[in-house]
Amino acid sequence: MFHKEGSVQGGSKKAVDVALKKSDRRHLRQRAVSYFWNDQDDDDTEEDAARTSSSSPSLHAALDEIFLKGNLSSRSLPAPGGNKAWTMVLYLKTKDSTTTDSQYWPYKTSSQFVWMALQEKNRVVYETPTVALWGAVFELVKDLTAYSVVIPSAASKYLCRGADLLRPGILQVPSSAIGVSETAAVQLKSAKSKKQQSTTSSMVAISVRGNPQPFAVGLCKLNAKPGEEPQQLFGPGTKGVGVEIYNCYGDDLWRTSVTKEQLTENSHDDGKYGNAGFIDGKYVLPLVAEEEDDEDYDGEKSVTGDEASGTAVSNDSKDNNVGEVVDNPSPSISEENQQQPLSNTGDSALQPEQQLSGTGDDGDDASTGSPDEVLHNAFCQALVNLKNKDLPISTGTFYAQHVLPNRQEGTNINLKATTWKKFSNYLKEQVTNGLIQVGPDTTNKANTDPMAFLNSYNKKHEDLKSFAKTSAGDGDNGNNKNKKLVLVSLYIIPNHWSQLLRLDQDDVKATNATSEERKGTGMLTAKEVRVILDKYIEREELGKNAPPGSIDLDGALTDVLYGKKKQTDTIPDRISLKDLAPLYTSKHLPAYGLVEMPGSKIVQLSKGNPPKVEIEVSRRQSNKFVTRVRGLEHYSIDPSYFCKDVTKRLAVSGTVDNDPASSGRAALRKGHVELVFGANIVDELEALLTGDESLSSHGGVKNSDYSIPIKVIDVSLKKGVPARKRAGGAGKKKK
Repeated sequence: MFHKEGSVQGGSKKAVDVALKKSDRRHLRQRAVSYFWNDQDDDDTEEDAARTSSSSPSLHAALDEIFLKGNLSSRSLPAPGGNKAWTMVLYLKTKDSTTTDSQYWPYKTSSQFVWMALQEKNRVVYETPTVALWGAVFELVKDLTAYSVVIPSAASKYLCRGADLLRPGILQVPSSAIGVSETAAVQLKSAKSKKQQSTTSSMVAISVRGNPQPFAVGLCKLNAKPGEEPQQLFGPGTKGVGVEIYNCYGDDLWRTSVTKEQLTENSHDDGKYGNAGFIDGKYVLPLVAEEEDDEDYDGEKSVTGDEASGTAVSNDSKDNNVGEVVDNPSPSISEENQQQPLSNTGDSALQPEQQLSGTGDDGDDASTGSPDEVLHNAFCQALVNLKNKDLPISTGTFYAQHVLPNRQEGTNINLKATTWKKFSNYLKEQVTNGLIQVGPDTTNKANTDPMAFLNSYNKKHEDLKSFAKTSAGDGDNGNNKNKKLVLVSLYIIPNHWSQLLRLDQDDVKATNATSEERKGTGMLTAKEVRVILDKYIEREELGKNAPPGSIDLDGALTDVLYGKKKQTDTIPDRISLKDLAPLYTSKHLPAYGLVEMPGSKIVQLSKGNPPKVEIEVSRRQSNKFVTRVRGLEHYSIDPSYFCKDVTKRLAVSGTVDNDPASSGRAALRKGHVELVFGANIVDELEALLTGDESLSSHGGVKNSDYSIPIKVIDVSLKKGVPARKRAGGAGKKKK
């Protein structure tokens, strides 16, 4: 529930905390006692009863301290789900002198929400202890009978992100939590005690297998029909929400009760609720070996990315739910390594900034060391490889063109998986540690970021002693002058073609692609597209009755090639193979790849058409020209660095325009800029950007540090600009 910004404060209106009267405290304490003891099954054994009896004095004393001593207040918020008749009431225990000396209340330095209730006017509909209260009393109630819904550890991260729990993701449910359907409930209206028991037991705690302390609480949605077994309500093969989450480890209630400083403490105030398996508000790990065999569940792969094996997660904005049971209940520490810039994983190949190994020889995509260590090691190596003339350097350029290339082979840098979450936070810590010095961008007054540029670093710092200069950081701009980027056109088969043409799914998804990065992406080369077409022609025997070099078109292939034409249009019954291949290929969805040569190393795979670097030349008065460039950011080229480089090489004036829209030009994407040079240097810019010295006779284009494909450069010559003289170099002429 509490995962939207401002939800704890009650939306647009600031919530008010109201101190509880003594009578309200006693009543709330009695409700808590009833909750913990009414949570027992009717068929408890004598041994269960003995454990309950032995834990009673301590639990009663703990509840007395929690609810009757210290500061306790209530906070009313709108109920979840948009039910205007209901109100969510949170009970907050704030820190004071009594909490410091408390025997049973473990939170000494933080305020905690201890209870939550859904109320209709003054009537309590549902209520439950919070995760914080479970953490305080867990040792006193853990020996009681089953009290919580059990799920695989790997599914916990989805609940921590704000998802509800789907039925297929449930492993175990206490019998007292199973309700009755609306039809069966009609028969219970006269039985008030039974009705109340059903209402109370509908609120459940959730824990992971191997770590019994609850990390979430919510409303159980498992209602049995007459004659229906409880085991039929959850597990593989079922559908729907099993538990609607109200409070979970990692949600807004957790974030409001723990500070960054407290995260380093070794106590209940460190944000882990006294449980070592609670990790950074992201997921929960088991503390003991799991007894059940994972092979009992229908997973297909281990939990290594954003999609756990066999786990279905709804992306709906209203309900984000956890689904199918996973086959590996223990998540990897590096499981958040998705959307990784310059990574080696095939699934991440759609990210524009990623650098991927194109050979696929070793297939090694596992990170060595923690995400924090991988980032820090790459950062230190990049610093050591810097040359004096590289400084000062934009921190964005330094990260993209120095830190990422200097990471250890076989490792990935995922900022979201690190302690810092953002590179700027990491830089602040290194400034504090005395490793680096940063400052604002002195050339751009509009950029107020105090950490825009890396100015210097401490070469004698302790962290740099184990690093030696390598060739990875050589080159003024982090590029290897002997390598070039080649643009490769790729093609994606539209979804409806698979059924229409009855195509092999392995072929459609590029399962057998020659490079590991393309496997499973559905991005096909022109050769692979032609192979799929040839298989279809051979299977349907379309060339059997046609002349050599041509085929007869069947209905399915006609729909693919011509779609729904007007009745006046003529659709041929036969087509030559020469005309068929380009026509068939043109009907695919576009994609592209950037390959570093030599070595055939794929550095980017993306759907759609490649972004353009736009070069426009216009004429001013007195027969002078202006050249404008935009789109360099798409290819990890820092515009400020490039502008300075061009002005030095070509001896022309150059400026960075952050807002060309103010002068009537087309607006830029957020974070992009436009470069303006005071001369017609289109040929020189092409030569510099592509690294091809033959495109210009100017001596300043030699030894270029750039190597983007020439096909992504779009040249536009405005009216009055003379045509380009070199062969094939005529740009678009605009009036």
